[in-house]
Amino acid sequence: MTPELARGIICHKALEDVFELAPSQRTLPNLQNLFRKEWSSLRGDRESNNSSVAQTKEYNAESYDSLFRIVNGDDDDDLLSNESSPFDINAEIDWGQSSLQLLKNYYELEDPRNVTPLMREMWVNAKFPTEDDSFIVRGKIDRIDLISSNSGAILSIIDYKTGKKPHFKYATATNERIANEQFWKMKVYALILWKMILQTETLEQRQRQQSEEVGKTVDYRYGLSWELRQKLLQSLGYENEQQAPKWTELLTLESLRLMYLTSHLDDMAANYDTPPDAPVGKAKCLDFSLNEFMSVLDQTENEVISIQKQIKELVDMQDPKAWHHCNWKYCNCHEMRDRFIDGTVSNEIM
Repeated sequence: MTPELARGIICHKALEDVFELAPSQRTLPNLQNLFRKEWSSLRGDRESNNSSVAQTKEYNAESYDSLFRIVNGDDDDDLLSNESSPFDINAEIDWGQSSLQLLKNYYELEDPRNVTPLMREMWVNAKFPTEDDSFIVRGKIDRIDLISSNSGAILSIIDYKTGKKPHFKYATATNERIANEQFWKMKVYALILWKMILQTETLEQRQRQQSEEVGKTVDYRYGLSWELRQKLLQSLGYENEQQAPKWTELLTLESLRLMYLTSHLDDMAANYDTPPDAPVGKAKCLDFSLNEFMSVLDQTENEVISIQKQIKELVDMQDPKAWHHCNWKYCNCHEMRDRFIDGTVSNEIM
């Protein structure tokens, strides 16, 4: 666990829970208190150095209990040998204040009292075909907003980012590459969601065909959830699915939105009126239009299948040194390489 990763997880939790409140109660103090409440439940009793994690002997470097400890050395083994080390409370306070500032930035960008998301923290999953079999891709969408229209429902997929908005200060080609990298995961979400829509439509057709066959069931694991289908039907004024058109005729994916909770202070595109002594840059949205919908999804599906093939080939090598980790601060995959032993990478993950 890293402070950056913990901040992201807890901010996401607060941004999810704030919409459980009545619109009039979605104030900035209440949003920030949701962050405080979640962190309080995770941090344990640090003042007495007697956290719940340490009490149950489940302490490890990936736990929240590892954060803000004063240790001698930088490696995991040293950290693991110091589960009774004191905490740096001042560092924790600075981290908490900077996290609350990100939520303040969000509130200045979007007033949650005027927003009603269709779904929040929604798990999505879909099957992808391969030459030999198929594989499943899963993910969690932070938020889906519904924009109703006369002809159906327009959906927008939103992802919160606690990191800084990219600073597009480079050559056009470089800026386009950075933007495409930022939106790639969102394109995968859109692809999975569309596959779920197609699967739901296919399964409903099978269900109607099998309605008179005893003992026949329909597998909805890779389709839209009952909750989402009911919300959509209710929003569009249909009493049941029999009255509504096909899902592919009813639903349209219109846009992808990355909602960055901060930005580089020298990025005038986000901070045109930010005081020079501001602690962090403002929040800023980046949008990607799905005008060329099927073209984007076809290209993304080909890329996903290609990545799966590369992963399979890498696992088959059974060589941990062949794996190149990322360099993102919030990810600890670079700490995992030395934990692999030759010949022990499981083929079952595929």
